[in-house]
Amino acid sequence: MEIPVYASTGAFVTRANGRNFHLIPRIAPLLDCDGLEFMMYESWAGQEAEIAAELRDSGVRFPSMHLDKRIGEALSTEGMAARDEVLSIMKRDLRTAAAIGSKLLVLHFWGGPPEDERFDETKALYPTLDAMAKDAGLTLAVENVARNNDLALNRLKALRALCPDLSVTYDTKMAQLKGENELLRAPENRWLFAEGHVKHLHMNDTDMEHIAGGRMPVLHIGDGCVRFDAFFQLVREAAFSGSAVVESTSTRPDGSVDTDKMNRSLRRVREALNGR
Repeated sequence: MEIPVYASTGAFVTRANGRNFHLIPRIAPLLDCDGLEFMMYESWAGQEAEIAAELRDSGVRFPSMHLDKRIGEALSTEGMAARDEVLSIMKRDLRTAAAIGSKLLVLHFWGGPPEDERFDETKALYPTLDAMAKDAGLTLAVENVARNNDLALNRLKALRALCPDLSVTYDTKMAQLKGENELLRAPENRWLFAEGHVKHLHMNDTDMEHIAGGRMPVLHIGDGCVRFDAFFQLVREAAFSGSAVVESTSTRPDGSVDTDKMNRSLRRVREALNGR
């Protein structure tokens, strides 16, 4: 079975072009991909219906959707006090996902910096979010968001204890911060791929020398320090059968989109995962 390869709208709808969602249906036909992953931005709150209608009418496929990152940020900075806000965002994004036909949802269940000190408390909310997605017929896949003082792999293991059928989005860039790409073969971590928990891949490179303001650069494969040959080998050995997304930043300083660069990465991922 061939692994579908998608492009993230977040790769080309960026601050450089004012996060102009009207670009999505214009750029999509120029990309050599099997569909798009729609990235929901907090700044679009209140425009969801307009955006969903435009995307639905575009004829573009959106098999996956990245939920608003505010979910993880709220839990990380405000803990369970943010529960009502998180549930409200989740309900809103579930409506958008249904409107555009997405089946898999990418979730940041904790934020990046500031460091999350509330995980032991907030993890109790995860089964509720997972149940909300399942009730809507969708798969909720938690992303291995990088941590400052802990491994994302440990966080995922804690969530598996709550939901044994945990689904995961594995991001190679995020994993690079703490060397977790190399830790995947350790006996205590083999469960992640071996037991089929990883349903979705975010294929991105990064440069550890240029982390600014807590943000890791989202580079194209080969432009950073991730050892992709070893990672692709592991994925093939695990008989991975999910989907993959290229999120690598593909806008120029003037906001225009470098589709050639994006297509090179899309083709490289497809060849590595499917042998063509």
